[in-house]
Amino acid sequence: MVSIMQNRWFRSREKVDFYLQGWRPNKFYPDFIIKTKSGKYLLVEYKGEDRLSNEDTAYKVELGNLWEKLNKGHNKFYLVGLNSMDGVLKEIASF
Repeated sequence: MVSIMQNRWFRSREKVDFYLQGWRPNKFYPDFIIKTKSGKYLLVEYKGEDRLSNEDTAYKVELGNLWEKLNKGHNKFYLVGLNSMDGVLKEIASF
C-alpha cells in the first residue's frame, strides 16, 4: 500500500462539506477531499464495481472532469473502484 501521509485528507460529509453543483438539481459531494503539500486539491469518488457504469456515476465523472478542467490542471478528480484503487493511490502519492 502506498503512503499518502504527506497529504491531508478527510472523508467529505454529505450536505456539510465541499460539493459540486452541475446541471442537475442535486449537489455532488465527493467521498474524499485531499489537499496536497503543494496546495492542490484532489477529489476522490469511490464506487462499488456494480455502480461504476451507471448513469449517476457517469454524471459525477463528467462533472468532476469539468471541475478539473476549469481548474486548469491544478486540481484533480478521481473515480475509484476496487480494481483501480492501487493505481490511484500511487498517483495521489506523487502529487
